[in-house]
Amino acid sequence: SLIHPAQFGVAFYNDTTPGSEDYSLYLSDYYRFHAWPEEYVVPFQAAIAAIAISGNTIIVFEGTLTGGKVYGVAGSNPAQMAKWLISDTAPLLNKLSICKIGQTVYYVTYDGLAAISGGSLEIISKNHFSRVQWMTEYDPTTMIPKVADNSIFIEHTSGAAANLRFDLDETGA
Repeated sequence: SLIHPAQFGVAFYNDTTPGSEDYSLYLSDYYRFHAWPEEYVVPFQAAIAAIAISGNTIIVFEGTLTGGKVYGVAGSNPAQMAKWLISDTAPLLNKLSICKIGQTVYYVTYDGLAAISGGSLEIISKNHFSRVQWMTEYDPTTMIPKVADNSIFIEHTSGAAANLRFDLDETGA
């Protein structure tokens, strides 16, 4: 669960029982984190892998970790939230790769290190790595980021590739 800046709770639930599949984002009442009204539920078509908050936007990573969609759900009133597709080509490849600096959410995808801010997505590593190089030389499914000093340090759990550093104070990441 997360706390939205407008002071209501955000959580997700995946019911994978055959015949009753329910993939939903739940929003609580203002300042009442024990009350989750049914009318505040935002439904999704596939299982939710992870959620994060960027400013006033809830980032929802839907689908499997090898192919899915990224949605934004925004608003300051849990009864009136807007849902839109941010990307269907940049799925979350590793739940542990989600990190945040300021109001920007970062994660690894097929094309590189993605940044979501203000409800839009940008691949910030595109000037440094091609998709083929990113997928073959660096295994994004094993990447674990650490954040410090406005930089993202990426370690690999497999030890197969060199660690990376993206300094966000530099131009072009």
